Formats: sequence, C-alpha cells, structure tokens
Amino acid sequence: MARGLLDPKGYYRVLGVRPNADAPAIKAAYRARAKDLHPDRNPSAGAAEAFAHLNEAYQVLGDPRRRAAYDMRAAARGHGAGGPFQSSGRPRADTAARAGAAYRAQQARAEASGGPRQEQRTSGAAGAGAAGAGAASTQAEAAARAATGHRPAANAPPLRPCRRCGKVTAQPRHVILRQVTGLLRRSLVERIEGVFCRRCSQVSAVRASYTTWLRGWWSLPAGPLDTVRALVVNLRGGELPAENNRELLVEQARAFLARREPDLARGCAEQATVFVRTGMDRREVEQLLGQIPRSRRRLRDRWRGPGWAAAVQLLPLLVIGAVVSLVTPRLDELPDLPALTAETPAPGGDESMTTRPGALGPQLDRLNVAAERLTVRTGPGAAYRVAASLAEGTTVVVKELSPDGDWARVLTSDGTTGFVDAGGLRRWAEEDGINP
Repeated sequence: MARGLLDPKGYYRVLGVRPNADAPAIKAAYRARAKDLHPDRNPSAGAAEAFAHLNEAYQVLGDPRRRAAYDMRAAARGHGAGGPFQSSGRPRADTAARAGAAYRAQQARAEASGGPRQEQRTSGAAGAGAAGAGAASTQAEAAARAATGHRPAANAPPLRPCRRCGKVTAQPRHVILRQVTGLLRRSLVERIEGVFCRRCSQVSAVRASYTTWLRGWWSLPAGPLDTVRALVVNLRGGELPAENNRELLVEQARAFLARREPDLARGCAEQATVFVRTGMDRREVEQLLGQIPRSRRRLRDRWRGPGWAAAVQLLPLLVIGAVVSLVTPRLDELPDLPALTAETPAPGGDESMTTRPGALGPQLDRLNVAAERLTVRTGPGAAYRVAASLAEGTTVVVKELSPDGDWARVLTSDGTTGFVDAGGLRRWAEEDGINP
C-alpha cells in the first residue's frame, strides 16, 4: 500500500508511527515529538505550525472514534494499485460509495448504543484532504468531518457580546454586582449579573454603588450592613465566579479560533488560566492552548488593576471626610472657648456656673495671696487675657480648683472673679483679716 493513501493529512507521519500502531504507542510518540517541536524549546520559524499540526494529529489519532473516521476516509480514497483505483488513478465511485455508506451505518449504530459525543474541535482547515477524490469520495469525507465535530468558519460558535453595550469583546467577564434599596423594615439586595466588557463593567459598578449610597441605608437593622457589603463588592470590581468565567473565556477562544483569529483566541485562553480550579479544567485549557499557534502579538489584560471606577466610588467617602473636618473645631482653637464662657454669667445669676462644666473641682475655703502680685485671668491658663491683679495678703474665696490643682477660680471682697495660679495662694489665718 502507498503510505500517502493511508495517511491523507499526514497524521501518522508527523507522529512517526505506522497506521497499525496501538494507542500507547501513539501517546508515547506524541510526548516525544511535543518536546522537540514545542515553540518554547524550538526557536525555528516553523516550530509553531508544526506543533499545531502535531496537536491536531494527536487529537484525531488519540481518540478511537475520530481515528476510525480518519482511517475510513483513507480507505475511501483508495487502497493502492489493484484495489479500488483504476489505471487512471481515480477511485471507483461504487467502492467509495460503499465505504461511505458503511461508515455512516457504523456511526448510526454507535449513536444508538449511547456512545460518547465528541465536543472538542480541531483547528485544521475543513476538507483539506478531499481535493481530487471525486463525488463519492467527497461525500465520505463530509461524513468524516461530521464525525470529528469540526465546524467550518461559517458555522463557527457565536461570540458572546457585552450585556450593556451589545458589542463583542475579546476579553469578556461574567460579573456579579450588587445594588441595595432600603424599604424601612427590610432591604432589597439586587444582583446585577451578566457578561460585560471592561468599560461597561466599571460604569455599571459606579451606577450600582451610587444608587446604593442613596437608597441602601433606609432600613433597619440589615440595611446599613447590606449597604456596606454591596459597596465593598462593587469597589473590588464585582464578583467574578471562576467556573463561569473559565467556560466563557474558553468558549470565546474557540469562537475566535474558528474565525481564524489566533491572537484573540490565545489571549482569551491565557486569561482563562486565571480561573482554573481543578486539574480537569487545567488540562482543557492547556489542550486548547496547544491548538492555537503562538504569535508575537500579545493581548493586554484590560482587567488587571482596579481601574478608574474604584476612585469614583471612593468620592463619597472623601466628601464625608471633608465635611467632618470643616464642622469639627480645630484643636488650636479649643482654648478660646472657655474664655468666652468664663466671662458670660450662666442663666439664673449663679457665678459658680460661669465656667465650663467640670473644668474645676469642688468648692474650697478662704486663702490669702502669698505672692507680691497675683494675676487674675479669664480662664484656667496663661494663654487667657488678664482681668485684674491682686496684691500680697489679699484674702480670696476659692470657688473651684482645676483637676490638676494648678489653677483656682477665686472671688474677692470687691466682687472680682477669675482664675489665678494656685501656687500663689496660702492658707488663711484669723490674724490676716480681710483686705478690701
């Protein structure tokens, strides 16, 4: 038999095995050839194309049903001299037709018995080995293509558009945002879920957050807690379910690959690795990457980083902080407040309440001025203005004493009241009398 007739697409040739090789031999040959042809190890110009052809060959020959379809197609093309080929080199139509009918009957029996369906698709061009084989051979190859699950570009799987703008994006994500509305006795938490592009995801997150800021607080007791949770989720870009996003990116990669856009297909497949959680999922993504030829162009991940939406969502917090800082008195202005209240009598005329409540301690007895001159101030501190001056020996009545004992509020016989340094006073004696 002529080897080319048994291997129309060169699958056995690229693996380096005979057409009668068993499954373990094919698997071992694939691993050995993959190490030699992998683009990371083989810098030659045709390494990527040869590696893609190798993966395509292994996907067909490594699966029993797809290998049977491939061998049936080779049988339909002819069995060499003295077989179904005439002297002119063309296949006899009756033999090819019988081969195609036998193959379709075999597939019908397999499906009736509940045989497994193949969902994976190869990246080779449809009908590459059908040229020049005649009408009957073309019909057999069409049946073989149907069995392998390959779809031409016209029937490629659909691309997933953005939910908001309706445009197809090379980097879609399945995003879940939250929006809270307070209904007094309960809070309504709405899930905004769907496939978004990067820009529409950020716009939707900002809109949901601002709506939550305005409506989410007005229910007790769960409203404030639900509002804070929703704001945090939206600030982080929403929830990105791993399983949904992996399936979405794999589906998008296959759709781009069927449309002969390998750069976009590889970008989607590489981003799908971020959402891999199990070994089976990892093998699926790696197998898909093996079907896509490498390119110098690389798809930039637009979902990396917080984006502009995070800063916009933080604006309400900045506004609240600015308002609080404006209405709260500064620390350096606080000492002036007691000075104003100290000079203002309290309602009812009680002079003991002219100072800030709690500023001084309990009422004490009469004392004398021990210093040569003792300054009376409007408040308990050297920063307050001077109200009067007392001579040495003047008797005063101490009304209140500061907690630290440094300042005392005194009252003189002429009605002068204010704060003096407690260190300038001494115990009063009977012989001192009361100075006017």
